[in-house]
Amino acid sequence: QAILARAAPSQDSFCHPATKRRAWCRADRPMARRFLPDPPSATAGRAEWLAHLKDHAGHLQEAPDGFKTDRQFILQAIECNESAFLYVCPTLQADPEIALSAVRRTGDNLGMLPRELREDREIVAEAVRQDGTALQFAPGLGADRPIVLDAVHQNHAALQFAAKQLQADREVVLCAVRQNGLSLAFAALQLKAD
Repeated sequence: QAILARAAPSQDSFCHPATKRRAWCRADRPMARRFLPDPPSATAGRAEWLAHLKDHAGHLQEAPDGFKTDRQFILQAIECNESAFLYVCPTLQADPEIALSAVRRTGDNLGMLPRELREDREIVAEAVRQDGTALQFAPGLGADRPIVLDAVHQNHAALQFAAKQLQADREVVLCAVRQNGLSLAFAALQLKAD
């Protein structure tokens, strides 16, 4: 056993002594965070935080409280990195202007919105223009023909999230099938035989 104990490297032996202070060598951080650079200091300015958030959206949680509750800062952070919306406080996620900005960057952000905003026609229309499969997060608008047409036009797979009556709509199904014939699997039976 003494031989095994000597042969097993210690956690610190993987780091050169000069680099022990670097983030990836810190044993007090969760594994995923060891490889990320430290966020800017709490006294750092708006521009420095925005530049940092461009590559590290998760650090928004560590931003000074004044920034985390500032609507303009949040809008700019989302413009820098669409993933920043995941770390926005729920109060600001429920803000229609911030929600619209988030779904303009990526339609997947629709899934993070409160229910009442996922039923807002303008927000859902913008989300499905970015990613047609975002329609899955707005089942209340799956029967809205213009929205479903936009969604299917953007991504044929959105047909599976359309209401049954639109899965039987010839124009909607043709729009999906022109992109990928496999989307016929989501069409109504009477159109499959056609």
